[in-house]
Amino acid sequence: KTLSSSRGFHVTSQPSARAEAESRIQMNNVLQPRRSFSSSVAMNMAMPELPDDVVKYSQVPTLDKYFTNDFIPAGLRKDHSTKDGTWGVIRVNTGKLQYIVGDETFELSPSQPGVIEPNVKHSVKSLSDDLEFVVEFYRLPDSGPVDEKREGL
Repeated sequence: KTLSSSRGFHVTSQPSARAEAESRIQMNNVLQPRRSFSSSVAMNMAMPELPDDVVKYSQVPTLDKYFTNDFIPAGLRKDHSTKDGTWGVIRVNTGKLQYIVGDETFELSPSQPGVIEPNVKHSVKSLSDDLEFVVEFYRLPDSGPVDEKREGL
């Protein structure tokens, strides 16, 4: 790839597929337009985008089960994060879920999933009695073995 500047210099590089993906992720996070969310929740940050080239490798709970208002594991209710290279998607089947990322709060629903970025502290809290949700886990292809122990899941 060759880049030119108005100052007349050229830079030639051949980044790895992983470096290209990480760069695209960073650029997507910078360039994504802000989305509108519920007016009852103040938003200063746009929901991150899941990279196109990640692959799903796990989901909790499994099969046709859901976390519910009556059962959200303690590990999800307190600040926690995924490992390097591990992305997540919180998919709400019914009800509403509060997704807290640092000082930002998102209201998730069946039409608004939550994207979890690698190594970013986050937690969740039920907002409705009819809540049902799952958490899916994704990684870049060929990014190494998955070594994650999930507390209480």
